[in-house]
Amino acid sequence: MRALTEKEIRDSLMNCSKGQAKRLNFAQDPAEVDWENTPFLGWGDPKSPLDSYLCAEIDGEAVGLVLRAAAKPSGAATAQMCQMCKSVHAGAGISFMAVPLPGEAGRKGNTAGTYMCQGAACLDYLMGRARLEKSLQMKETLTREEKIERAQENVEAFVRSIRDRG
Repeated sequence: MRALTEKEIRDSLMNCSKGQAKRLNFAQDPAEVDWENTPFLGWGDPKSPLDSYLCAEIDGEAVGLVLRAAAKPSGAATAQMCQMCKSVHAGAGISFMAVPLPGEAGRKGNTAGTYMCQGAACLDYLMGRARLEKSLQMKETLTREEKIERAQENVEAFVRSIRDRG
């Protein structure tokens, strides 16, 4: 992903108002992101634990989404899989993320959704910056790079599907 500024990330958010984009909080200063090794950007809002953000480069353009976790994390008693990175988490490690649709549909309250790592932290798990419970993970023959590529493809497909509904 090409390096993005704070303004470019805020401007990329297609499913919120300019005021909402202005108020979002970054988990890390975009100037400190290792953009060469960041195929997509996902983070949880450090001041609003139910809000997360996802930004991907689609057709050469940064496209971002605001995600809202269900008030009660789902699956408190069961393991669930993230639909982006395919990590498996027990308890509250996965959230159902509601995504307001862009444009008129979103203003009418229409949403889409998916199950994702809490705080959109997929890359943290894939890059080894956060730990997964090994006993829950599927046996895979994919390399770490292939898992990251798969997650990138899933994120881009999801972002496209939301963009195309607007």
